[in-house]
Amino acid sequence: MLTKSHILNIQKNGFIIPDFKMFENDLLEIEDKHNQLIKKHLEYKNYYLALLFQDESFLKYCLNQKDT
Repeated sequence: MLTKSHILNIQKNGFIIPDFKMFENDLLEIEDKHNQLIKKHLEYKNYYLALLFQDESFLKYCLNQKDT
């Protein structure tokens, strides 16, 4: 949920920096999955967003409900 502060920062700077952290093991898992996908789909080497559509398991990180 965006706060008033987030919205003001978007209006002022055009972006926000998320105020959450991911667990290191999740980041390492994402890196490993990403590297495996790059090997399998070289055509997406420089277009990472399209690469993520090749493996729906990345959604679990987008929908992360863990308390950090």
